[in-house]
Amino acid sequence: MLFRAPAHGIRRERPGLSLLEVIISLAIFLMAIVVIGQIISIAGQRALDVQQRTVALQIAQAKLAEVQAGAIPLETNEDQVVDEDNAYHWSVIAEQGQVEGLWNVTIKVVRERSDNTRVEIALSQMLMDPTLTGSTQDVPPAVLSSTATATPASGSSSSSTSSSGTPSSAAPAASAPSSGKSASSGSKSGGKGS
Repeated sequence: MLFRAPAHGIRRERPGLSLLEVIISLAIFLMAIVVIGQIISIAGQRALDVQQRTVALQIAQAKLAEVQAGAIPLETNEDQVVDEDNAYHWSVIAEQGQVEGLWNVTIKVVRERSDNTRVEIALSQMLMDPTLTGSTQDVPPAVLSSTATATPASGSSSSSTSSSGTPSSAAPAASAPSSGKSASSGSKSGGKGS
């Protein structure tokens, strides 16, 4: 098949876009770019807000743990600057509860932003007075008095286990009785004792 050239009087339209179609597609593209830019800006602001709230919450949790451990006194403190970041301020509100030794403690952490808005976190918990509960570092008075009076005569000591399975301290090896009796007190090895 052979193709013939069109006659002079008939014009064929060229395929392509008109000027109106180009202007409309360009307007749609520019509007989409503006919307995407605003979405990115809002997402960045939200990410910064979440980061600042997370830091404020971590500071509040740390300060509450310090109050619970007794490192921070159980009293109301207002507007203290956080040592690690001067932009954050914290305060403690401590109120005696209905039960003696039980306190309602609220830790507030605030950060002022450059646009005059605030990030504010409040964390509340009921705590026992740390002076009443003690800590793992405290040594009971009975243990202190028994260790102060028990001074071994020689450098070596031995320990034995009673029949109940609890360890008991025995006399030093140099002063152990040689009559064959058990060194532990309060347990008998069966039968009648002599």
